[in-house]
Amino acid sequence: MSIPINQHYVPVFYLRNFSNDVERAHIAWYNYILSKVAAFSPIKKVASQDNFYGENSEMEKTYADIESRASKVIGEIILSGQLERNDGLGKFLLWIYTFIQFSRTSKRVTQFLQILKGAVKNMRDISKENAAIIEKLELPSSIIMGLNYQNFFSVFPDTLDLHIKFVIDRSPLPFITSDHPVFTYNQFLETCL
Repeated sequence: MSIPINQHYVPVFYLRNFSNDVERAHIAWYNYILSKVAAFSPIKKVASQDNFYGENSEMEKTYADIESRASKVIGEIILSGQLERNDGLGKFLLWIYTFIQFSRTSKRVTQFLQILKGAVKNMRDISKENAAIIEKLELPSSIIMGLNYQNFFSVFPDTLDLHIKFVIDRSPLPFITSDHPVFTYNQFLETCL
């Protein structure tokens, strides 16, 4: 049996930007489901889970490499306040980081499993017994992350004409983040409200 490894689905470098102490080692967070506030939690334990990517650490190493490169670009954006200064490789790294971050959170794993279960339940030739088994199906997040990772390469080229928007808080008030910090926005749906 292997020893569980605490693996972050929201990068530590990202969380440190929301830290509430000088050492940038703690963060305040709110759990919506539990209605619980923790004002001073160690970043090493927030937005993470034991063996989230599985026991094989290759996927986490790949993400760590991308995070390391993206953190430098994001740091430059925070210091300069300008996204436009980053072109070429910098923008491409941001694109990859943002796309992967969108797909790798605990929320996305849960959504993916729900979609998978729904698709299988709607198959016409599935027996009631098999449908009941599928309803109880729990796939490890590492398998779902692997599927998301493979999906990235098939969908990524279709997203290159989209734009990335950064929100930089210049107010004296603290800014709050989420355990699912990337979201999609469709400006064409604004008129549908």
